[in-house]
Amino acid sequence: MFIYRDGAWEIWEGQGGSGGGGLSLVVVEDLDELATKTSLQMRGQLVYVNSLDDLRFWNGEYWESFRKIYIQSTPPDDKGGIWIDTSEEGY
Repeated sequence: MFIYRDGAWEIWEGQGGSGGGGLSLVVVEDLDELATKTSLQMRGQLVYVNSLDDLRFWNGEYWESFRKIYIQSTPPDDKGGIWIDTSEEGY
C-alpha cells in the first residue's frame, strides 16, 4: 500500500493501534472520541469516523482525511488518496 507524499509514492508505513506494527484500522464514533484517544496518534494510524463516514490517518500533526482508496496496478493521477498496487512489481 502506498501514499503520495512530497512528490512521490511511498510505501505506507502504518502503525498498529497497539504499537505492534503493521496496518490497522480503528473505528471511532465521532471526532470528539478521536480527540480523546491520544494513544492513536502514531504516524500512519488509520481511523474510520462513523458519524462522518470518513477515513482519516495521523500525519504526525493532525488527523488528515483521504479522498479515495485506489486498488489498481498503476499509480493514480489523484494524489489525495491511498494506492494499493496490484501489479506483480508491487510490494
